[in-house]
Amino acid sequence: GQEFAIFLKGLQDTLNPAVTADEAIEMLAQHILTLPVFQALFAGSDFPENNAVAKALQAIVQKLDTAAVASETEGLAKFYENIRERISLAKSDKSKQDIIRNLYDTFFNNSFPRMAARLGIVYTPTEVVDFILHSVQAALSKHFNCNIGDKDVQLLDPFSGTGTFFVRLIQSGLISKEDLPHKYSHELHANEIVLLAYYIATVNIETAYHGQTGTYLPFTGMVLTDTFQ
Repeated sequence: GQEFAIFLKGLQDTLNPAVTADEAIEMLAQHILTLPVFQALFAGSDFPENNAVAKALQAIVQKLDTAAVASETEGLAKFYENIRERISLAKSDKSKQDIIRNLYDTFFNNSFPRMAARLGIVYTPTEVVDFILHSVQAALSKHFNCNIGDKDVQLLDPFSGTGTFFVRLIQSGLISKEDLPHKYSHELHANEIVLLAYYIATVNIETAYHGQTGTYLPFTGMVLTDTFQ
């Protein structure tokens, strides 16, 4: 209907003009299925009220038959309960990122096996992410006499996935609290080609920034490129 047309145009205007109606429908279905997981993962961050994509998705969900939606997700009750329990037992930022990475690795491979195989969707273990980040800092210090948090040091994550690299960077302490706002707003650049991963990453990165600063700030450094190229 008209609401969906507005939603699709909004995705095309803000994310990528190449987003198709089928992709938007798929993203909407994924949002409905994963919303309870998001709410558990990002509890206390006012999700989905703060994230622009989440707000647009929720506006469409509210137009749907809530009874029909509930009946579709009823069979997932035990899955949601298991995820909530795992999240409640997560004692650190790292363990929460492990849950997000493993959850969506499993989600893609089981729900969209052909997409996962075609795009080569593989998520880097958090320990490897942390090692790479500290290695970059060591290389910058040794060879360029600068730090990862310094102004004009631009950082690019070309295959962002669920945003683990930038989340762990924000949480690592490699960037001082004084330098973090500028770095976050101007010098972090991420790219993704899968709508759901793009959506997860923005919420994940925004929540990490909120956790470090106490301030909610939309992450504008994320780009969605054409999925068919």
